[in-house]
Amino acid sequence: MFDASGVEDKMVPLFAKEVLQKIILNGLSRGQFFKKAAFHGGTALRILHGLGRYSEDLDFTLFERDPDFKLNRYMTYIESEIQSYGLTVSTKVREGTVGNIRTGDVRCNQREIVMNIGFPEGLVRRLHRDAVVKVKIDVNTEPPDGARYEKFAMNDPLNYYLCALDLPSMFAGKIGAVIARQWGNRIKGRDLYDYLWYLDNGIGINMEYMKSNLVRQEIIGIDDEFNLDVLRRILCDRFDKIDYGSAMADVWEFVVDEVPPENWNADLFKATLDRLKEEH
Repeated sequence: MFDASGVEDKMVPLFAKEVLQKIILNGLSRGQFFKKAAFHGGTALRILHGLGRYSEDLDFTLFERDPDFKLNRYMTYIESEIQSYGLTVSTKVREGTVGNIRTGDVRCNQREIVMNIGFPEGLVRRLHRDAVVKVKIDVNTEPPDGARYEKFAMNDPLNYYLCALDLPSMFAGKIGAVIARQWGNRIKGRDLYDYLWYLDNGIGINMEYMKSNLVRQEIIGIDDEFNLDVLRRILCDRFDKIDYGSAMADVWEFVVDEVPPENWNADLFKATLDRLKEEH
């Protein structure tokens, strides 16, 4: 079951969200979701590979293009799984979804989750009675080509299996987010934090999936030359345009055991470019 040892008071809302994320994954597995889709993104990196920061959303990508994919049928399994823990849950699939992302929301009462985990009663009383934990689910129904996958046997909170992108494919997806996420000069600092994690752990890049991501986002053309040097030039240009103050502020509330970044700048990130390598 869930291990809340060592969780600081300020991290309780994020830990409660992570508990809900894990229950949702279990429910999706029971609904055979992972025969159609794979887990990826920052939450996958934390839950599966021990990333040192909390994460907010659950991101998935289908194995094959399916514009008629319906998220609704899997919400039933999610609700059933959450209710089995004695929790009250509400779910919603967002109507009128435009493009290739199908989105749903799962909401539970924060105090109910924390009480279920077994936090001290004094801490529970300090939480607002009506505070809500919300987890957003995004499913990409038109996946880029070239992804590769891994299967994981999970035992938290119960035993189940899930499928996720392998690390080189997730790294390619993360670089795509660093380059193309539509924040203007601001950037989701968690993307940069994760980018450094991949480098520090010696992860190579799935270059086929990387190119497919960039073509999909119209950063390069399908017939354009593409290699590590091209990728480095694209990233170098991006690193010169980032508001690093905003990026660091974005990360601070999510970091668990490490000192939040205080020295990010363009030169620091451009110095990482020589460390990029292809998957072998």
